[in-house]
Amino acid sequence: MIAQFEEKMYESYFNTELAALSDVYFPIGQAMEGLLGFDSAALSSNPILWHHFNILNPYSGISSREFERILNIELDSLHQIQANILFQYKRPEYIKKRNGKEWRHWNTPYYRYDIYKEQHDTLVKIHNELGNSVLVLYASPAIHLWDDLIDKHRNNQIIEFSNFQKCNQLNGHYKNTYLSAGNHSIACSDPREIEKINLKNELEAMRRNQNEFDVSNRDFIIESSKKIIEIAYQHPYLGKILKNVIEYDSERFINYPLINSFFMMTVLRRIFGIQWVIKL
Repeated sequence: MIAQFEEKMYESYFNTELAALSDVYFPIGQAMEGLLGFDSAALSSNPILWHHFNILNPYSGISSREFERILNIELDSLHQIQANILFQYKRPEYIKKRNGKEWRHWNTPYYRYDIYKEQHDTLVKIHNELGNSVLVLYASPAIHLWDDLIDKHRNNQIIEFSNFQKCNQLNGHYKNTYLSAGNHSIACSDPREIEKINLKNELEAMRRNQNEFDVSNRDFIIESSKKIIEIAYQHPYLGKILKNVIEYDSERFINYPLINSFFMMTVLRRIFGIQWVIKL
């Protein structure tokens, strides 16, 4: 059976919990609020920002130039960025019958999600191109019932009950299976056991590592987003859509590279479902 809840609901609960782990990680949807401490899109006088950051009413406010200046100041006040983290969320199936194709590997009910070649190739290209400056993960809940999802959300256990896997560990496979959040995976078609990933441990390890990127936070964000978007453009189906949407509006931000970076990554999230998180 497919999980009862929509992928977007899991994604929303996951992002809320991730943002609360520490003030040093923030999803792009909350980045402006996290950086500035208020709903910054509502303070901009540029209507394109209202549209892309889900601000429905036309507020008058600061200019894009002033907005860009504030972003620069706030980024300069933060600790140095350590890495980008990209999440590709997956809504799983819960396989509870013995006729499940992968049952013989587990001999008990298990979770399974599909790995789509074009989507996966994009993630792997990002991993290969950005190297140590990015961590690219699939995230899928070890939950399939609506009531359980709500319960885990109320108890701040969404991350705890999620299964994570590095994209580059799933090359050549079309499905990934797992029993629970803390369990290893078995990827198919050619079955292979893959070591489990503990997200909090991964984040802690990134914190301990010294930043080898001698660039400002501003330049890190601008260059990283540019590389990620250029790779996403290569997707055989979604790349053209992404490019059309970005090119339609990005000229308005051509003199405001930080705003443009956040804008592009927001469009990426909406079209590809890839969540961008910045690790400080």
